[in-house]
Amino acid sequence: MPANSAPINQSELHAALHSLVEALFQHQVDLEFAKTQLEARYIHKVLERHNGNISQSARTLGIHRNTLAKRIRDLDVKWTPSEP
Repeated sequence: MPANSAPINQSELHAALHSLVEALFQHQVDLEFAKTQLEARYIHKVLERHNGNISQSARTLGIHRNTLAKRIRDLDVKWTPSEP
């Protein structure tokens, strides 16, 4: 976790993940599909937070910007700035 990020409430995170896993199990979602969707949506959210800035987003994710750019291409993540 980057040094400038807010601390994670472990019990809230655990509860959210538990609910997500239960829903995935109930609907018999394929593991690879679930992982891919989670990664793509998380990357999209981080890009939103940093207004599309790849370097800042990569820092938040704890990966190199080239790795992030490749993941964006591979996962076909689409990001456009929201209207002010």
